[in-house]
Amino acid sequence: MKYAYILTAGQAHDLRFVADDYTPVSGETVADGDILPDIETLHEASYFAARAAAALKILAQEALDRSDITILRCYENAVTVPAAWQTYRTELRAIVSGTSPATELPARPEYPEGT
Repeated sequence: MKYAYILTAGQAHDLRFVADDYTPVSGETVADGDILPDIETLHEASYFAARAAAALKILAQEALDRSDITILRCYENAVTVPAAWQTYRTELRAIVSGTSPATELPARPEYPEGT
């Protein structure tokens, strides 16, 4: 993974991920994602944490959307929604709302019998 940035007055601007074969424009620097430049690490820790949290929220919302099918199948087949599924969906909602400290998605439970 690589990212490109322009330095102005000692601060990184236009920080973005780029393709491995990206050619920098004049005044731009490209660095490998595993090597963080100095200058207070370009505020990378907070930048990457924010990017990771945003990506996790998207994945959690997608998993929550997919889990709706399981809940509908329970309803259609008069099957009580298992506690494991209720907990799973609660954890996903917490990630989506930003109230969870999770850094990865919870494990999806087995499909309920009869669905």
